[in-house]
Amino acid sequence: MNTSNIFRTWVDVSRTLWRISRNHNDPTRPKGLIYAQTFWDGLLVGTESGSDRDEIIEWFKNIFGMRWTQDQHGPTILLEARGDELSHLPVRWEELDQEEVKAWQNIPFQPRFSPSSTTRFSCSPCPAPAPFPRGQPPVLAFHSFKGGVGRTLCALATTLAYSDHGKKILLVDADFEAPGISFLFKERTPDPDFSFSDLLIMLHADSNPEGSYALASAKGAIAGQRLGNVFVLPSFRDLEDSISLEIRPEHLVTSTAHPPFFLTDALSRLGKELNVDLVIIDLRAGLSELSAPFIFDPRIKRILVANPSWQAIKGTRLLIQEIGNTLNVNQWPVDSLPALILNQLPGAMMPKMGEAGRGELLNVMEESINATFEQAFSQNRRQSAVESPSTTHTQDTDDLLLTSAEEGISRVYLSYNEPLAMLPKDWEETMETIRQSLFPTKIWDMLQLWLPATRIPSPATKKGSQSGKTLDDRRTLLRDFADRLVTAEGSSQNSLEKIGFLSIHPLISLAQDHAAKLPMVVSIGAKGAGKTYSFLNMARTEKWANFVKKVKSDLDCNIEAPILPVLWSKNANTDEMIRLQNGCRDLLALQNTVSGPLFELPRELATFQTQSHDLYVWRDFWADAIARSLGIPKTDSINPFETLLRHLRKNNLNLIAIIDGLEEIFPEFTTSEAQKMALRALIQEIPNWLKTLPGAPLGIIIFIRQDMVLHVIPQNRTQFTDRYKNYALRWTWKEALELAAWVCDKSEATNDLWDQEFSNFTESDLMTRMRPLWGIKLGGDDTNEAKSNTWVLSVLSDLRGRIQARDVVRFLSLAARDSVGNTKTTDRLLIPAAIRSAIVPCSQKKVDEIGEENTPLKEVFNKIQGGNDSQTQIFSPCTFENLAAIGLNQEQVGLMEENGIIFHDTSEKKYHFPEIFRHGLAVERPVGARPRVLSLMRQARNSDRR
Repeated sequence: MNTSNIFRTWVDVSRTLWRISRNHNDPTRPKGLIYAQTFWDGLLVGTESGSDRDEIIEWFKNIFGMRWTQDQHGPTILLEARGDELSHLPVRWEELDQEEVKAWQNIPFQPRFSPSSTTRFSCSPCPAPAPFPRGQPPVLAFHSFKGGVGRTLCALATTLAYSDHGKKILLVDADFEAPGISFLFKERTPDPDFSFSDLLIMLHADSNPEGSYALASAKGAIAGQRLGNVFVLPSFRDLEDSISLEIRPEHLVTSTAHPPFFLTDALSRLGKELNVDLVIIDLRAGLSELSAPFIFDPRIKRILVANPSWQAIKGTRLLIQEIGNTLNVNQWPVDSLPALILNQLPGAMMPKMGEAGRGELLNVMEESINATFEQAFSQNRRQSAVESPSTTHTQDTDDLLLTSAEEGISRVYLSYNEPLAMLPKDWEETMETIRQSLFPTKIWDMLQLWLPATRIPSPATKKGSQSGKTLDDRRTLLRDFADRLVTAEGSSQNSLEKIGFLSIHPLISLAQDHAAKLPMVVSIGAKGAGKTYSFLNMARTEKWANFVKKVKSDLDCNIEAPILPVLWSKNANTDEMIRLQNGCRDLLALQNTVSGPLFELPRELATFQTQSHDLYVWRDFWADAIARSLGIPKTDSINPFETLLRHLRKNNLNLIAIIDGLEEIFPEFTTSEAQKMALRALIQEIPNWLKTLPGAPLGIIIFIRQDMVLHVIPQNRTQFTDRYKNYALRWTWKEALELAAWVCDKSEATNDLWDQEFSNFTESDLMTRMRPLWGIKLGGDDTNEAKSNTWVLSVLSDLRGRIQARDVVRFLSLAARDSVGNTKTTDRLLIPAAIRSAIVPCSQKKVDEIGEENTPLKEVFNKIQGGNDSQTQIFSPCTFENLAAIGLNQEQVGLMEENGIIFHDTSEKKYHFPEIFRHGLAVERPVGARPRVLSLMRQARNSDRR
């Protein structure tokens, strides 16, 4: 209990008791305490006959502390005022018999913001309102904590968004104190036949308990108030009547003749009578009892509108808390979580197209709302009802469940728009001004994410697209194809051609930027980003013009330079690479001019790296290695690279050398100075040097792992990586989704999931497009679990938003494997249980592969995985001291950070392990850590957008 409150008046006592009463799980609450009624002259406490009054008194003492006193007249609460009448609140008692107790317990719930003077401590749970019957339209309510934030504007923009998509709307102005829509409608229709206030009066007087007569009257009158696809219900017929509202919404709430949410039922039924698709209500701003019946109805779709002012954000958080508290107190399920429109954002705060991330202030603002959102609706987190008996993994993945609340509030950002600051008085002109602002389009995109039922069916689900194939056939096709693709680097050329090639943004940039000039590029990517896969696809095209055409078919390229594989990964087929080298030799007409022995670069490197630490000696070595790969010999009198250059210039030829597999040749790059020097000469000196050669007939593309760059470039590292950032094999979340869609179509498990326009889709389009693969949400599409797109990308990425292609493909293979044989879930390829279970083996395989390839990280992994007791077990999050306790030093912790294995949250000074590494490293998650991880995932996603 909080005893630090200042009690100045009897109202403070009433509010305190009301707040306490909302915690139904309070184990200290005494039995027999029924109610407390607070008046200006005393507190009346109702107790059940035979209850222990001493126990109840002790409970009150714990609340009020030393303010609870006893005098000759009985208990008294001391207040902060002067004079007996103001400084003493006498406490009186009333004993109730069983009938009276039952009557108090059965008083119906009343939705309200302000506390009642009567606080009930013993009441029967109020049953949740029945869902709207099938055929009745949903009700969408717009509300804001403060006025002036553009709430009415957003309601009108949403009305336009729906009506322009052919939907019919009933638009209700429920702001009786400042009826903005009504004034606008009055200019268009000076003498409306029916108003919302008329409906309230009729419903209150209707002898029919369902208000059927009132609704029949309303239907006939409103029919003449239709503007296009919109029926308008103003607050009053005559706006001068707004000074006197005889029947208010709360009157219907407090009426014992009607259930608590009778009014929203009536509006939805009226919408059905008018045959509309949606009822939109513009509510009064603030914590107004005019708005409470709509805001607290769990069936209502609520959109909260705020601007970036401190008052609006804090008030919005308060509204979210109040909605969550009401649902929690009554133990009601949430049919729809609130959404948010952040309006009037200055240009500096708006997310920029084509740029990563958003302003820090906007991030902080949104995360404060998300934190409140998670807390208010945390009670609604639950296991999906759709499970599969075929799941083979038994690990507890409950910590991977993600609800809509934990995923973050659905929101849309709207910038400050000067033409909207003073709208015209004419209805049509106003609506056209709003339409031109593009606000309806932005809001429509958010609504498709938030209300999936409004979406247009995906083309991937069209009739006949999978004729002749059973669901299990298609799951098997996806499993087998994805499994082959994971190991495609070692496949034959014919096999790889059948698989195909997805052109992602970095490769498109590489092709576009070098359609007319030779590339001098270092392509940086993490393990599993597709370096070797890209290298092989490039090598197998044999000519640069062929590669450019393969990446982007509409590009014209006049560079016919042969492509020479100089060094390759051990996963590649050596015989094929030698064949491609010989083919390049033929294209350059070198077969009759030189005839050197087979050049084995790995063997030469193993010998040479022990002999030299000189940067320029290494530069010359790499230059000669390119020439020797073509069979040009090295002798005391012949410089192979000079011979190659003379030949290229003499015959007006070009050549592009490509290199991969450096991590296998230089496994000790973190400690060996010779290996660091060799790598630095290759990625830094060679490209710079080649650019200076007269005529520059030789280009080069080097595929290298990101952590190697960080270790071998000691100075100006950021400048180096920025130079090649457009070609870095870094997968955004959208590109990862595109890869998943592409794999599904290539496997023939789906049709039309992917097309050339995929990268241009909005977030709502992507959710629709991916529906045949894993549904809209991880559970059923009407549950409050997270959207499937978000969940999958969250668990596969590190906490900086980075995701690897191999993990996506392997995840599809594993999830498809565990979906085969399931007959319960038939609306998607991958069932929820299989999706959840796939992350564990995916993580284990990723850790194993990195350990095999990266010796320094293997040592780190062994130490983390070695913890098997309370002293050495690592949890996420953890401190540096926890990591040091198992023998990790600062350099090793830094190495993990560089590779995305841990993320240091500076605000709480702890390290978090992303899910894609946590399971493979056997790192546990303690109670209470999960919400912060989800917050970091959201922030990572925001920083990933471009």
